[in-house]
Amino acid sequence: MSSTESFPIAINGLALAWESVAVVLGALSIGLAIGFVVRSRSARSRAAATTSPERERELESLRRIATELARTSDVEGVARTLLDEIALLFDVGFVALTFVSEDAREASGFLARANGEDVDWWPDVRVDLVREPSGIASAAFEASSFAVYDAAGSTRVSSRLATQTGAKSVAFVRSSATTA
Repeated sequence: MSSTESFPIAINGLALAWESVAVVLGALSIGLAIGFVVRSRSARSRAAATTSPERERELESLRRIATELARTSDVEGVARTLLDEIALLFDVGFVALTFVSEDAREASGFLARANGEDVDWWPDVRVDLVREPSGIASAAFEASSFAVYDAAGSTRVSSRLATQTGAKSVAFVRSSATTA
């Protein structure tokens, strides 16, 4: 075979090689484009999930709490901040923090808030957990949280406190703290 006869074969081989390169580059470009589209859709859906109304509400709540906690240096200020945030998040008009004595016989009002203001009489509240039916007693003794939708008709809620607060429905959340 002479060099002129091999020349067309070399050109044909070179043409086939370039076609293969073009096919590979085309496939790679298509793959990259598909990957880019999938990734951008994924990022958009993640961004949409991150900015959902519920997520935004939670983030805004955390921002408010962090800002207020940075400003306060006492326990009452921390309690006030958390009670106000609970009232805002759950759209309730009255929230209170009450402590149960170590012997679990009495509860004492610590701080209550109504419409963003301190409730002056709440620190004077005393509840006999042994003799007086109350949601506070139920939460303390049953070690659980619960809700009552008809406060006036319930035997599980203190009628005295329900009347004083104007509650129609109530929720009690038990939190236990241990000290060493």
